[in-house]
Amino acid sequence: KKQSPGSPLSPPTCIPAGPSAAGPVADYQSAGIEYSQIDADDEEGYAMLAKHLEQALAFVALARDDAKGKCVVHCHAGINRSGVLVAAIHMLHTKVSVVNRKGPRS
Repeated sequence: KKQSPGSPLSPPTCIPAGPSAAGPVADYQSAGIEYSQIDADDEEGYAMLAKHLEQALAFVALARDDAKGKCVVHCHAGINRSGVLVAAIHMLHTKVSVVNRKGPRS
């Protein structure tokens, strides 16, 4: 759903992950939404963090530095690319490691 200017969710930032996640970039721009695309493969062994974490961190930092900044991260296929980036960014920001996490265990 397209957000109208001045709505509570605009202007968010957006980092789609994946080769076909571009979407209507002109619509994003006309709505004042900053946009960054990360072209990532979805294949076993793909070095997602080594190849794309720096770009994602820099873009998320723009939203964090803006008092009204918001950041939306999504993956076109919804498989794992955006999730691994969000988890890594959160862990770096909160200084929590995978080993030291708290919560339910499977």
